[in-house]
Amino acid sequence: MLGWEYPPHISGGLGTACEGLSKALAKDGVRINFVVPHLFGDEQASHMNLHSCTGDLQPRAVSFSETDRKGSLKLTQIPSLLSPYLNEESYQGLGTGRVIEGLSNALAAGGLGAGHYGRDIFEEVNRYTSVIGEIVEDNEFQVIHAHDWMTYPAAVAAKHYSDKPLVVHAHSLEFDRAGENGNQRIMEVERYGLQNADKVIAVSHYTASIVNKRYGVPLDKLEVVHNGIGESFRVSKKSIAHNQRPKLVVYLGRVTFQKGPDWFVRCAEKVARKDSSIKFALAGSGDMLPSCIAMAKDAGLEKQISFPGFLKGAKVKAALANASMYMMPSVSEPFGISALEAASLNTPALISKQSGVGEVLRNTLRADFWDTDLMAEYVVTAMKHQELREDLASNAAKELEGITWDHSSESTRKVYNQLV
Repeated sequence: MLGWEYPPHISGGLGTACEGLSKALAKDGVRINFVVPHLFGDEQASHMNLHSCTGDLQPRAVSFSETDRKGSLKLTQIPSLLSPYLNEESYQGLGTGRVIEGLSNALAAGGLGAGHYGRDIFEEVNRYTSVIGEIVEDNEFQVIHAHDWMTYPAAVAAKHYSDKPLVVHAHSLEFDRAGENGNQRIMEVERYGLQNADKVIAVSHYTASIVNKRYGVPLDKLEVVHNGIGESFRVSKKSIAHNQRPKLVVYLGRVTFQKGPDWFVRCAEKVARKDSSIKFALAGSGDMLPSCIAMAKDAGLEKQISFPGFLKGAKVKAALANASMYMMPSVSEPFGISALEAASLNTPALISKQSGVGEVLRNTLRADFWDTDLMAEYVVTAMKHQELREDLASNAAKELEGITWDHSSESTRKVYNQLV
């Protein structure tokens, strides 16, 4: 299994999804070697073997007896700096080199040869790919499972080295992250991985449709496996009663084009005209944070909206549990695990219609991401009527009983069994 991040060191939902799925698969008897670019030593993953690709090119075993882990940690050292969520400006200045032959050919077919790279993000993907042969040689396995585009070149290389079937998992696409003006090179890498896979797992029917239409992946090669929610986020009987919560709407996620933070600010502006007692909190970090702060200031929302920054762990739970409503105005959201996390804390959600999580979590309020008039109307109405918020929250909590990583694991194992 090839990934790019693992808790507690995450920059978005990708690492959370990898943790939830891998734990459920391990519980079902699947033995996993999980490869990431870099490990920090405090990862808790006793259910599988973790491999890292960062440092001095020499593989070495590392003891983590102090964590009482059952799995083993093996580091195959090679420099790697890439975050899965870098924006266009962040792609530059990360190193030089060439891409693997298959990837180079794929990009050349799209008019983007290796000479176009220079010092950019693709060198990091190449570095990750360059050690996969050693990892393949040192481990026995039956299936390769790759998570998102950064791992696809390594995954295809592993397939060729080992002659084993490849499953690629589409958690997010460049189209989601950047719309029609996405990075063409990343799109070609996505195409390369998706078309070389034996099976493609999409996190929602919404995403499967994009993979089919934009990348030409046939429907019989696609399987939808919805995400679940971890045990640490199961519904708490101690959640705060709605009559004790402030009139607060929370946004929680990366502050980037994909997540629609600017639409959140626009909604806050319209709500403030109707009820200035309703407050908003935009929690997260990203390239759009400065512009969102400027938007709020220009609209005179200094007293209505706060920007607490990137939150994780207990602070995420506290932010959701103390809010009267969670809002996810994503422009294109393959899934949206944070909506499940809100539901687990009895916090009703307002999500965009462009969100995959709505396929399994139906007790939410929904609007098109651009329809801030309807969003504002929903917020004002929900804040006036506590019973509406309570009904949404209690019904969503019941739905969570069937939205588990165990169900995701069962569906994933069916995909494996089709190939092995």
